[in-house]
Amino acid sequence: MRAYRKRPWSSLWLNVTPLIDVIFLLNIFFLLTINFSDVISRSISLPKADEAQAADRRVPGRIAVTIKSADAVFVGARSIPLSDIEAGIAEVLVEHSLDPQKTVIQVLGDENLPYEVVQTVLQKAARRGISRIEFSALIEPAQPLSKEIGK
Repeated sequence: MRAYRKRPWSSLWLNVTPLIDVIFLLNIFFLLTINFSDVISRSISLPKADEAQAADRRVPGRIAVTIKSADAVFVGARSIPLSDIEAGIAEVLVEHSLDPQKTVIQVLGDENLPYEVVQTVLQKAARRGISRIEFSALIEPAQPLSKEIGK
């Protein structure tokens, strides 16, 4: 029978170099596979407004609906035909378990867009019980005073 000696705690040590390597590799993996779908922006010409307020785009309970034309409608990052916009909004509500009464739809529409397309989106959102709508616009810079006034 072999007798075992107790080791004193001071002689035990842990090599953490492989652990640091693994954590570094995991960080690289997650950085490379992160989903930036919310950051994708569509190229649209927003109308300009004199008194626009800055809006935080990452507020929970806000659904971004981007309307480039009648054929190019996006709910979040998904492209959806205009006829299926109600189903697309319903999918987002269920997917994120949002309350329609507290949900805000942020409409980003091209300035050359016919109003009928925006009206269709608003009607379909109202059918889903969403009544809070925000329209996005660009803040128009203040016009400089004319030099002729000072003469």
